[in-house]
Amino acid sequence: MTRANWTLPALLLMLIGAVACRKHQPEEAKQAETVKYTLPKVAVPGTTTGTAPRGIAEGLQREIDAVTRVHADAAERVKTVRPVLKCVEASPSGQWRAHFGFTNSGAAEVSIPPSLFNRFWPPPMVRGQPKVFAAGSRDDVMQVPFDPSSSTAWVLGAGFALADDKSAKCPNGKVN
Repeated sequence: MTRANWTLPALLLMLIGAVACRKHQPEEAKQAETVKYTLPKVAVPGTTTGTAPRGIAEGLQREIDAVTRVHADAAERVKTVRPVLKCVEASPSGQWRAHFGFTNSGAAEVSIPPSLFNRFWPPPMVRGQPKVFAAGSRDDVMQVPFDPSSSTAWVLGAGFALADDKSAKCPNGKVN
């Protein structure tokens, strides 16, 4: 197995273990932990409401937070890179297509192979996404199909961009 294949199951086992340990904590500790992990709505560019569906956004943010704690060195290296949702369009097949770009706020290019820091949700995690991210911004580097009754997200660096049928529509139904 490659590292990307075994890291996610290992992380899930760690999270399951943390939940199991939490059952044996005093009630005050559980409440403090709940407050610690209570997240505000996550602003996502390109949605008509300005917020992502709360459960999906919170779940993705918790995954990023957990991976960042476990892989602090890698998280520090990739923190300047973030995905950007440009728009969504309906396709003739009845599915939607999300158009993603990225921003690298650092001065140097950053290499992020497909991993927990460069993946799509829901699976498959690897969809031919870029592995090298030049400094600056790039529009429309990935087009990802998704079911109109669901959503899709690109987790990249220290953030994610979430697309659904309420996201900003591409002008004239197509990207320029």
